Amino acid sequence: MIRKTESYIKKGLLFTILVLITLLLVGCNSQLTHVDFAELPSQIGTYMESISANQSMFAPGETAIIMVDWKDEEINQTEATLEVFLVHLNDIVYTSKIPLKDSENSSIEFEVLLPNADYTGYLLEVFLVSDQNCLDYQTLGIDVSSTWNVFPRYGYLSQYGSVDVEATLSQLNTFYLNGLMYYDVIDRHDQSLAGTVDKPSASWRTISNDLVLASTIQDMIDTGHTYHMNSYVYELMFGAYEDFSTIGIQASWGLYKDSSHALQDYHPLPTVWETSKLYLFNPANLDWQNNWTSQVSDLLEVYDFDGIQIDSLGNRGLLYTYDGQMIFLDETYMDFLENAKSNLNTGIIFNPVNGYGLDQTLGGDFNDIIYMEIWDGTYATLQKELFDIYEQTNGEIGTVFAAYMNYGNTTGSFNTASVLLTEATIVASGGDHLDYGDNGLLSKEYYPGDMLLASKELMNRLLSYSTFQVAYENYLRGTGLSVSPNETAIQDYTTSTNGSLGSIWTFARTKSTSEEVLHFINLLNATTNSWMDSQGLQNSPMLLEDVLVKHYIQDIPEHVYFATPDRYLGVMNEIPFEIQTDESGTYISFVLPSLEYYSMIVIK
Repeated sequence: MIRKTESYIKKGLLFTILVLITLLLVGCNSQLTHVDFAELPSQIGTYMESISANQSMFAPGETAIIMVDWKDEEINQTEATLEVFLVHLNDIVYTSKIPLKDSENSSIEFEVLLPNADYTGYLLEVFLVSDQNCLDYQTLGIDVSSTWNVFPRYGYLSQYGSVDVEATLSQLNTFYLNGLMYYDVIDRHDQSLAGTVDKPSASWRTISNDLVLASTIQDMIDTGHTYHMNSYVYELMFGAYEDFSTIGIQASWGLYKDSSHALQDYHPLPTVWETSKLYLFNPANLDWQNNWTSQVSDLLEVYDFDGIQIDSLGNRGLLYTYDGQMIFLDETYMDFLENAKSNLNTGIIFNPVNGYGLDQTLGGDFNDIIYMEIWDGTYATLQKELFDIYEQTNGEIGTVFAAYMNYGNTTGSFNTASVLLTEATIVASGGDHLDYGDNGLLSKEYYPGDMLLASKELMNRLLSYSTFQVAYENYLRGTGLSVSPNETAIQDYTTSTNGSLGSIWTFARTKSTSEEVLHFINLLNATTNSWMDSQGLQNSPMLLEDVLVKHYIQDIPEHVYFATPDRYLGVMNEIPFEIQTDESGTYISFVLPSLEYYSMIVIK
């Protein structure tokens, strides 16, 4: 434990002494408390190409199979050892050593017996050690959860023809996805199953004329289940093709823009698609509900989906029923969703687009997770939405936002800074960002939405954020968190609690009576606080090192831990701190080792 002295830590000799004491405690080849940043190699991936697990999440007490792929296979012929640590916060719960001499494979597999604690995240740290020196290292997030609902990591699928299913799902597993939306896989929006239950079609075309193979769908579902990925089929709540009357759907069930049912509301589509309009129907109409659940039931009888991703279209303005009664669309959602849950007995994820209908449906027991497609706003409004949802759900089920980065751009590349600042905001505020799927990164609401290119650097950094999110999930989301009123100040830099431009955005949450989690997001160099950054002009932040922080406290802590997804592959380190008192109260002071986009401190 770092001993606390009586004077305020300043950048200089005293802090240097305290850091040196810390360095003496640990090293990457040590069996003590944790790894020290100073002993980690500056070049990551010199020998180890990648690390992966056989599943995106694990049941308590399950055995994880870990694979390390070598970049330099000659390392197998040296006197080297893999030193493996499974860490929760800074507590090592599992460790092993794996000798490598005489191995001739391009990869190595080993097993890790996981703890029995449910809904718990860990960081698996794998160090390549030779002659007491750390040559290389990799990290991996391990989520031990009996269900996916508390810590959802949601992605999408959009291609269902002749695809390499194993390669596709394996790549999605790399990003720890435990839920997948099968976007536009159904035959028609008013008749999901192609063929019949007794004789389903072997193939069909989607609304956009893309090919779907039935064998691919079932293979994807089955393969996803081996990775512990839940499969949700996309369904629109209230849409039908232009020729809806030919399959028994009645105009009297519809939604209308006028009280005399002369103009039925519709959603326009490209003219080259199977239908150029999706006519809209009243979700509260019992005939529409029964028709909808009946045809979706047929689909679920044939394909082993875990649930339905039910979409809406946001606020449609003033609407009427066929007989001229004014209707408020968001007030129809609850009845529709409860009916669907009761009749289909399957998982349900509902999308109240941009919050329209969120208040009405948030408390429904049909929600597998809370999911919402959002449009524009600031980093602060992203956080407010997540915090407001958390207050009503108590973190018992997780929240996922579909937020399309650099929306409106159709060529070029994603702006790395805007993507990572948005990712930092969502992760730090306790949410998940649906942004990744079989075609890469999303930039548009119609998937795959892959017009913009994601650089290799950006994808690597997003992978680090995914690892961080899993490893520290218990300090980012889940039950037991509350907003902390304690204030934070940073020497020489402007801070804010609302994500203001030109500041370091600081906020804190308490995990329990004995733990507090501090978040730092670097907006000092930001040119916009719009998370979408539709012009793609966001500036990259300046890297800050050795930042002196003062944080007011209620209780005297014993430990202070630092971690960031931007450096050290998310490895956590204990850092020294000081206790001091001024006219505002008692505070701790410490030096934040680094802050690029986002850093986290856990006070215990």
